[in-house]
Amino acid sequence: MAKVTVKYYGNLRKLTQKMEDIIEANTAGEVIEKLASRYGHSFYDEIHDKDGRIIYFFIINGDHYNQLGGLGAKLKDNDVLSLLLPIDGG
Repeated sequence: MAKVTVKYYGNLRKLTQKMEDIIEANTAGEVIEKLASRYGHSFYDEIHDKDGRIIYFFIINGDHYNQLGGLGAKLKDNDVLSLLLPIDGG
């Protein structure tokens, strides 16, 4: 398993009461599972819409996780996964 730094911003920082965590996981999906297990339903509800779709951007080393394989994106030691809420503007 890879040791990955997960960085929190906005509501997730308030929810976790941390700026970052170190998580051991092989994929982006595993990171989400472990964080939901650690922080409970409020974490899951924060990052998903009412239909269960992920609404946060998952940025792995500067790249959107969808460009790297989505939730199946493979992780390696020292990767940085930032969880960012998209902001609407106009």
